Amino acid sequence: AVIQLVFVPLVFALVLAAFAGYHTWRRLPVSWLLLGGIAGLELMLIIQLIASAIALAGTERAVDGVVFIGYLIACVVVPSVATLWGLSDKSRWGTGVIVIGMITIAVLCLRVWSIWTSSPA
Repeated sequence: AVIQLVFVPLVFALVLAAFAGYHTWRRLPVSWLLLGGIAGLELMLIIQLIASAIALAGTERAVDGVVFIGYLIACVVVPSVATLWGLSDKSRWGTGVIVIGMITIAVLCLRVWSIWTSSPA
């Protein structure tokens, strides 16, 4: 049941991608609201990492732990990298990088879920 935490950050990342996309379309710089949303997403992803690692430790599933935890760690790293890159690029594509980062988070969350659910209990 803990792995269902994957869908909250997935949806939130897609909402942030749309918001960052609006920034890109309107040629707006990275806003404080967007940064706050990314910080909230980062907190969700850290919680997801901890909860999923605990679930992995207590399961009988045949989950490849290295791959599973690797994806979870990537989920935590991508928002920071995308945000730093986005802030460093003062063109409209700074927020475009954040869009790609948020879409990447959604895909990584789906992959975490598929690794967990494809393993027999």
